[in-house]
Amino acid sequence: KIPGAIPGWWRHALAAGVVVIFLQSALLVNLWRQSEPITPLGDRYDGVVLQLAFVPDATEIEIRKLLERIDATLVGGPSAVGVYRVRLNVDPAAEKQINAAITILREHHGVIIHVARE
Repeated sequence: KIPGAIPGWWRHALAAGVVVIFLQSALLVNLWRQSEPITPLGDRYDGVVLQLAFVPDATEIEIRKLLERIDATLVGGPSAVGVYRVRLNVDPAAEKQINAAITILREHHGVIIHVARE
């Protein structure tokens, strides 16, 4: 035996560990390169759906008035992280209206803390 040499079974364990790390890296890179957005589990809705997170002390009246102003309907939530889903009652091709609604939501810092389009 050579002093300081790695025993045979350790070499096999090390090689197996390297293979596992390589495979995990390849899978993560593949997921990272996906072009499709990740969609939440559950119901799918036609039209434009936004994800919203409200300020914790926002009142129901404030939320309702804001959703009425942009002509949106609450369709889901809250998720485990407090995100709600709302559907805009607009034509999905009406990008100008959609962007205007998102801008209105983002301007209401006292009610909304997060806005994202699905």
